[in-house]
Amino acid sequence: MKQKLFTLVLCLSVAGSVAATSFFVKDVEYTITDETSLIVEVSGCKDYLSNIVSIPSTVTYDNKEYSVKTIGTDAFANNKNITQVIIPVGVTSIGNSAFRSCTSLASISISNSVTSIESWAFRNTAITSITIPNSVTNIGKGVFYECKQLADIQVESGNDDYCSENGCLFNADKTAFILYPPKKTNTSYSIPDGVTSIEYGAFYHSDNLTSITMPNSVMEIEAVAFELCSKLTAIEIPEGVTYIRDATFRNCYALSAVTLPNELRSIEIDAFNGCIILPSIVIPDKVTKIEYGAFGDCYALAAVTIGNSVSYIAENTFYGTAIASIDIPGSVKYIGVDAFSNTPLYRTASNWKDNVLYIDNCLIEAKKTLGSRYAIEEGTRLIADNAFEGCSNLSSVSIPGSVVNIGANVFIETALYTNESNWENNVLYIDKCMIKAQNTLSGNYEIAAGTRLIADMAFWYCSNLQQVTIPDGVTSIGAHAFSSCGNLSSINLPNTVAYIGYGAFISCSKIASMTIPDAVTSIGHETFNECSSLTQINWGNNITSIGEMAFSSCYNITSITIPEKVEYLGDNMFDGCKKLASLTVLPVTPPIVQRHTFDNMDMSIPVYVPFEALNEYTGAALWKDFNLQAIQTTSLQASALPAGLSIYNGTLYNPQGQSVRIFDIQGHQVYIGRDVTVSQPEGIYIVRCAGISRKVIF
Repeated sequence: MKQKLFTLVLCLSVAGSVAATSFFVKDVEYTITDETSLIVEVSGCKDYLSNIVSIPSTVTYDNKEYSVKTIGTDAFANNKNITQVIIPVGVTSIGNSAFRSCTSLASISISNSVTSIESWAFRNTAITSITIPNSVTNIGKGVFYECKQLADIQVESGNDDYCSENGCLFNADKTAFILYPPKKTNTSYSIPDGVTSIEYGAFYHSDNLTSITMPNSVMEIEAVAFELCSKLTAIEIPEGVTYIRDATFRNCYALSAVTLPNELRSIEIDAFNGCIILPSIVIPDKVTKIEYGAFGDCYALAAVTIGNSVSYIAENTFYGTAIASIDIPGSVKYIGVDAFSNTPLYRTASNWKDNVLYIDNCLIEAKKTLGSRYAIEEGTRLIADNAFEGCSNLSSVSIPGSVVNIGANVFIETALYTNESNWENNVLYIDKCMIKAQNTLSGNYEIAAGTRLIADMAFWYCSNLQQVTIPDGVTSIGAHAFSSCGNLSSINLPNTVAYIGYGAFISCSKIASMTIPDAVTSIGHETFNECSSLTQINWGNNITSIGEMAFSSCYNITSITIPEKVEYLGDNMFDGCKKLASLTVLPVTPPIVQRHTFDNMDMSIPVYVPFEALNEYTGAALWKDFNLQAIQTTSLQASALPAGLSIYNGTLYNPQGQSVRIFDIQGHQVYIGRDVTVSQPEGIYIVRCAGISRKVIF
């Protein structure tokens, strides 16, 4: 019997792995997707396929006639010889990158049976004009990106999802501007009022435009939206925009004036890279981070004002600019490698003191010829990433008490780092600063008493570490400090901690709960990303902003409370939080959110908001799409509990061991017992004890 069962399982396994049948007809490959209904998709072609390709409605194989329903992913991608494609009635979908980089493809005829054109479908082709049938309900991202010869787009009348105006592509209600054909000859263009989003690559390579006007209605500008608008001279970004996305204005060679909005929060990768004549920029006060290469190779950029909320200046941010002096505000906690390289700041001898480059009160880099001993200047506040890397003779350094943040890999490849005697139980300390732990560290570890700060990436990839005790007095936990500590299940943050760096706990997949001290005012991007066991966050009282992807892929979190002082929530906050069933939002003013803040969330979950602010949330973009429910929040946690009970920082204290029952907001009992301390996932609950019921927030 066992032998027969094994044989059956083996046969099923082999059968399950059999590839779908594919065949060629006239140099075009078809793959059977449904043998019962006799359906195929176009899945590929011969490299030498050329000229006009007329896809048939049906094909015959093995004496059977199959209907062609889809053009699959990459089906014709990178074919350099096709010049024209005719898509017949019956085809319903054009797949991802189906015709990507068909650089000779100049003409496409799409039948009105097609309902979906997937992302990148016609990217980098030679099409000059196109008509979107009235049947199309979905146009993916970057469908016409890099189509530099495209001069006109028309949408057939009767399409309920898209429309065209003056040869430009919009969604049906003209709130999303999708594409300005780059070969149009206009020198100026005004985006219509009412547009709220400018989509990915919308004006890419629009070489003739010298002027683009955006209405105040614009709230979102997607990546590469204005990349290679080589004649664009000036741009004023509307006040509602809070992100400058990746490469938004990259290689706008004529751009000489930029006005950034006061509500801007982040300038992303390569945002203005290659704007070679841009002379100055003022970064508003609410910006918190400037990403990799944002102003790199802006050769004329000499005057930069950095707002006083910026905490993060990434690698290569101002590389190759003309900056000769700059004020770095005290809010900056991180400066990446080469952030100011190849600038007059580097070339000015007086900025180098004993072979060490200081900018403002930040230590940026030391020359490899540095001697064996070095005392960092009093008043230095920050040491940038890799600052002393490769100073092989450096065996001793003193760090003054003024230093509040130390970057990653600061002392790597120095004698100080390679001398094993400097390491205490596989951990390197310098002047009460915890610099680095070897990734062989395991079990429980207690950071030395008196430690002031934990450097960036200090415990990175200590995958066998299970518990860390942080002493009082530590004020700063660096970027990626505990990233990828996959077995770390317990960590305390003392009340002295005021700063938690970006990505500090990425992939700490066994941490179930975290208490944020009152001194912390912001949670940076990706702080708890991929903390898959996290179920509870106990917030401090002063959090004002939570960065993008802060809780991304926290698969087991079921409820989250947004503290009452929060003003801003970043992109993809809850992406991958598959079990998130409720959200409690305590701020009376709806926090500013991004277009992608709630991506991949179930918008039907209850979102509890203050009773007095329900109307504001109901009228606020994105918030209004949720199942909003009003709650009374005034003094909620301080409400009179039965005698002997108290609640603080997310924990119910029951020192007398009274019988307590706890119900969730839907009335389901979630706890009964006499424990001295009781915790629950974040949210609103009813506590019942001694015949008295009270609503509380955990």
